[in-house]
Amino acid sequence: MYRCRHPEGCEHPEGGSWLQRDSKAFTELRKIVTNREWLGTMKYYTNCRQTWAVENFFSHTLLHYCPKQNSYSYDAYNIRNMLAVIDHNHHKEREVAVGQDGAPYSQAQVSRRTKQWVAYERKRPKDFSYIPGKYILNPYFS
Repeated sequence: MYRCRHPEGCEHPEGGSWLQRDSKAFTELRKIVTNREWLGTMKYYTNCRQTWAVENFFSHTLLHYCPKQNSYSYDAYNIRNMLAVIDHNHHKEREVAVGQDGAPYSQAQVSRRTKQWVAYERKRPKDFSYIPGKYILNPYFS
């Protein structure tokens, strides 16, 4: 029922190789990852950093192109991820939407963490006029 969706005979990612257990790189990586002093600081880094940009990309962009309830072949999943990244990068610097009076649209939302209202400006709707050019230039679509 469940199986790996990679192409048959695929041992590891293209151009990549696994670290050998007896290599110096593996030993150094293991020292870093299992360092108790560093692991103690993880609580600080996981609780005090803003992750909204990553969460925004994942929930609003990636899940739009690769919904979890669907199954994709390895190539289809990669292409969908590429499209999600292209979409995100093209629209991340969108202008703020303005009304007829020229004032920016603003909205308020309750922060889950602080339970307080946070104001933010609404962005202009996405423009997909760049897509036909991307299809022509991308070797996956030719």
